[in-house]
Amino acid sequence: MRIEEFKTRIPVREYIDKYVDIEKFEEYCKECRNWEKIWTCPPFKFDPIDYWEQFDRFFVLGYKVFLEGEEERENWAIRLSEAKQKMMDYLFEMELMYIGGVSLAPGNCKICAEEKGIIIDDDSYCSRSQEEPCRHPEKMRYSIEALGGDVSKTAEDLLGVTLKWGKNGELPEYFVLVGGLIYSDKAFM
Repeated sequence: MRIEEFKTRIPVREYIDKYVDIEKFEEYCKECRNWEKIWTCPPFKFDPIDYWEQFDRFFVLGYKVFLEGEEERENWAIRLSEAKQKMMDYLFEMELMYIGGVSLAPGNCKICAEEKGIIIDDDSYCSRSQEEPCRHPEKMRYSIEALGGDVSKTAEDLLGVTLKWGKNGELPEYFVLVGGLIYSDKAFM
């Protein structure tokens, strides 16, 4: 697996103005089977705009993931999970440097499913589906899209990377993961 990394920073206010559309992305989320079933997915008991506005800056991190060889392509879900974990490890390290900063995950939370050895989406392992609190609030992070951010436009405009999609059962040329860190100017140690 080969990963190309892309980074940029943008003021949160500018990001909200140009890339966040809560209503539009909430409608997309309603079509997903994770709606109301995973703690990192809408609907939330808070206003996503209020969540964004707690912070001044957004460090955007993108991974362009190339799967090389037949074995990697056959096990694409595992490889993507590994790439996502690599990104989250990096972002958790950044949280230590930016006190009060919070990571934004590439995609929805799969912590509980992965604990059970399940790599594909399976919302039944999230405690939200049992109407219980999150089992891992220290690790759970929202995604950009769950908070109303346009990941495709973010990747294209801010990172210069175009999202690709598989067609007719074929994997795309590459996968793109987009996450980041939202933080306040005064948070840097």
